[in-house]
Amino acid sequence: MQVAIGPVAASSATSFIDYARAVLEGYGLDDEPADDHVGTEVVTSFRRYLDDWARVAKRGGEFRWSGEETLEEVEYLVHAFYRLAGLATATAEERGRPLMPPDAKPFYEALIHGVLDALESAGTPAAEFAEELRQFWPRFGTT
Repeated sequence: MQVAIGPVAASSATSFIDYARAVLEGYGLDDEPADDHVGTEVVTSFRRYLDDWARVAKRGGEFRWSGEETLEEVEYLVHAFYRLAGLATATAEERGRPLMPPDAKPFYEALIHGVLDALESAGTPAAEFAEELRQFWPRFGTT
């Protein structure tokens, strides 16, 4: 399945990438590394995507990325992403702080749309899963 992110400002992507790298190290997760919550294999996959996106963002201007992924891989990683987003959101709310830097939000939303749009295009039951996630994704469409 095709997963596409963007267009969004490359500066927003860079801000999100920096934030996401910090989360993987434990920022916003009560300083527990993300590996403790979603496993080392998932974190390794996330880091590969962040590295790829950082290369695209480094060009500046408008960020656009697309990749061909299997349905199983997207579903597997979206579960972990959802879990980490929920944990980071809960911690941010407890501390009365924003979830991420404001300039990272456009990329965060473009990423979520890209992943969920890809799931929806895969047909049922992936589309139903995507629709449910759209309703409950932590801080999606909010500050």
